[in-house]
Amino acid sequence: MDSYSPKNFIELIEKTGVLKKIPRMGWKMRGVPECESVADHSFRVIFISMILGDILKKKYTINFEKLLRISILHEIPEAEITDLALGPALSVGRDVKHRAESAAFKMIFEKFDFADFYFNTWMEFETTDTIEGKIVKLADKIDMMVQAVEYERTGVRNLDDFWKNIENFEDYEIDFIRSIYAELNLMHRTMTEKK
Repeated sequence: MDSYSPKNFIELIEKTGVLKKIPRMGWKMRGVPECESVADHSFRVIFISMILGDILKKKYTINFEKLLRISILHEIPEAEITDLALGPALSVGRDVKHRAESAAFKMIFEKFDFADFYFNTWMEFETTDTIEGKIVKLADKIDMMVQAVEYERTGVRNLDDFWKNIENFEDYEIDFIRSIYAELNLMHRTMTEKK
C-alpha cells in the first residue's frame, strides 16, 4: 500500500480537521458560550511554544523543529477521543486516558510510514522528558490560563477551580514561567475582586 496516496492524505486532513469543531470541554462544562475549539487552542499553543523557545534559547539548547512538531501534534488524539475535561479524565483515570490517546494517535497515522516517528514526538509532550516537551506543556498551560483570563473579562466567573489547581501552574523551575503565572494570577484577582 502506498502510504503517500492522495486518498490517505485527504482522509488524514479530514480526520484531524474535526479538531476545528470539537469544543474545549472544560469551558463548555462551565457554560462558556461559544468557547474555543481544540484547534483554536492548538494554534495558540504552537505560537506560545515558538515564542517561549526563542525566549528560553539563551539558557537551554532547543531543537525548534522538534518543538514545533510536538506543539502541532499535542492534541491530535482528540480528533478520535474528543476533549476530556479534568473531571471526566480523573474519573476514568489518567492511565486509561493516556492509553486511549496513545491508541487514537496510532490509529490516526496508521497508514503512514512515519507514524512511529510522530508518535515518539508526541510522547515527548506526554512525558516531558525533554526541554521541548516541557516547553509545549508549559505553552499548553499558559494558553489555558490566558484563556481563563479572557473569558473572565467577558463576565464568566465560575472558573475558580482553574486557578486553584496547582497542576495548572507547573513551571519546571523556570523563572520566566513563574513570572508569567504571577502576572496571570494578578490579572485574575484584579478582575474577580471587582465582582
